[in-house]
Amino acid sequence: MGGEDPLRAEKSRICPSCRMQISVLAVKCRFCGEEVGKPKEEQRTLSINDLGGESIHHRAPSGSVLEAMEAFRVESGLEADEADRSPGAGDGVSVPGIGPDGMPVLDDDPLGEQSGSSWNSAITSVYKSRPPTLQDRIKTGAIIVGGIVLLVFLGVKAPGWIEEWRLSHAGAVAPTYVNQAPGILRDGGPPIKALEAAVAAIEYEDSAPHLSSREKAREALIEQLEDLIEARPFNRSNLRKASRLITQAMAMSPGNWAGEISAKVRNDNVIYGMNLINIDPETEKATFQAPKPGAPEMHVKQDEVLAERFYVRHVDTLYVTLVDRMRADRIVRFKVGGGPISN
Repeated sequence: MGGEDPLRAEKSRICPSCRMQISVLAVKCRFCGEEVGKPKEEQRTLSINDLGGESIHHRAPSGSVLEAMEAFRVESGLEADEADRSPGAGDGVSVPGIGPDGMPVLDDDPLGEQSGSSWNSAITSVYKSRPPTLQDRIKTGAIIVGGIVLLVFLGVKAPGWIEEWRLSHAGAVAPTYVNQAPGILRDGGPPIKALEAAVAAIEYEDSAPHLSSREKAREALIEQLEDLIEARPFNRSNLRKASRLITQAMAMSPGNWAGEISAKVRNDNVIYGMNLINIDPETEKATFQAPKPGAPEMHVKQDEVLAERFYVRHVDTLYVTLVDRMRADRIVRFKVGGGPISN
């Protein structure tokens, strides 16, 4: 009473013959005397997941599973009438894969890899590539032959095609650069724009027509500068414009071609930059100051010459009237305290 019987605590199993409870460790039934076989320890397959990883695994059928299926067959009474239940029984005909009891045969080769069963052949044929047929070999050979023929054809014809293309393009005339300078001059456009177009044409092609257009643009620009500095009546804005144009022209087309006109523009800017400082009413003497730093003052009276260029025509209390003998006797007036007055 103090403790449980050790025999009763043992695990038990059912005798496959008499259906009585016997010890799981018994090798022979104590009731009917039939040998029940030594019990086998059920196998267990550990997967990667059981060990803490992740993997796809397959479990192999173990002997314990086979024994369980056999016990299930016995318990269900499938051992009775084996001759009646077995297909082909009595006529000596057996069906592959089916046992005498009508159940699938379970053995150590469940996939039939060694038995060569038709079921196994049907499954494994999916994974086995079929050998190439005669048609496949013919098709492959035709593709190889066709590729070789194509390479030979291209090797023979390609040089001729390349030479024909080269000859057809050898006589092609390259497009000529359209020089806009002649059109600008013909239409009376700004000479500075014509000079710019001619210089661009020469950079593209140093040809005689482009060089000629540059010379014509230079001549037109010199003529325009002469008109600006010789303009009558005097206007200070014309002198500023002439200075701006000659600076642009020398930047885009340097050289000695504009030496003379450039000196004229520079000298006029200096001489017309002087100021009338004072007029002495008693002596009627006018005092001029050149724009250069440190230049001495210039004193003149009526009918005298100023800076070896201007004839002093008249002196009064506010104005001095000069005649520019280098600019076709152009009359210029200076006011006390300033420079020339633009008319």
